[in-house]
Amino acid sequence: MTGIVLSDPEQEEIYVLLKPREDSLPEPLEEVLRKVERALFQRLTIEQIEALAARFDGRR
Repeated sequence: MTGIVLSDPEQEEIYVLLKPREDSLPEPLEEVLRKVERALFQRLTIEQIEALAARFDGRR
């Protein structure tokens, strides 16, 4: 079995979709969020992470 490789924009979109819902995610999606989050934190600046967080919907 091979892994899935996501582009940088794809990782960002998954983060924006999943992060506000992290308290209610099933375990497999929670693990996806953690992996994407680690990848983003390694390559983005704090300002870029804050810009992504500003895109979260109002439910957070």
